[in-house]
Amino acid sequence: MNIPNKEKSNFCDFFQARIAFKRQGGVSYQADSKDDRKKNFDDLFKD
Repeated sequence: MNIPNKEKSNFCDFFQARIAFKRQGGVSYQADSKDDRKKNFDDLFKD
């Protein structure tokens, strides 16, 4: 009996998760980069 490899069959090289936020005016998507998010976070703790 041959058991198929589920990891291989369920993997897609082209998929990339997209973060969406539900807001009152509709759905918006995260457009800033990782570096922008880190800078904004670090700016919270500046004196």
